Amino acid sequence: MAYFEFLPVHENNEEERSKKEVIEVVDLVNVKLGQCYELVVTSFIGLYRYKVGDILKVTGYHNNAPQFQFVRRKDAFLSIDLEKTAEDELAEGILQAKLFVGQFQLQLVDYTSAVDISLIPGHCILFCELKMEGSRKSPELSDRVVNKVVSSW
Repeated sequence: MAYFEFLPVHENNEEERSKKEVIEVVDLVNVKLGQCYELVVTSFIGLYRYKVGDILKVTGYHNNAPQFQFVRRKDAFLSIDLEKTAEDELAEGILQAKLFVGQFQLQLVDYTSAVDISLIPGHCILFCELKMEGSRKSPELSDRVVNKVVSSW
C-alpha cells in the first residue's frame, strides 16, 4: 500500500548541508540506531516521495525491525513577532519543568501554549495541567508553590 524511505536529518546546519550536498534517502533496512530521519512516503494513490514532515529517531530493534520514536515536526515553531521558538526547544523546556515539579510531588499531565500579543512585546503563555502523585484529582496549590514553580521556568 505504501513504501517508506527515510531522509537523514543533521541537526547542525541542516539547511546548509542540504544545499551543499545531495542527501540520499535510505530504506527501512538501512536506518541506523540513534539517527534521526524525516519520513518520506510513496503510495499507490499517487504520492511520490512525499515528505511527511515528521522527524523520527531510531530507538531500537524488535525482530530486526527498527523501532522509532517521534521527535518533532519539521519546521514547527512558536512565532511571536520576530522571535521563533522551535517545537523541540519547547518540549525540552517542558521536560525540565516536569522534573522540577516532581520535587513537589506533582506530575505534569499535559500542556499547551498560546501566543498573547495584547502586550508589547508579545509573549507565549504556557498552560500546564498538574496533579498530585498518586492522586486522581488536581491539587490545591498554595500561592508560594505556584510562584516558586513559575519563577523557576
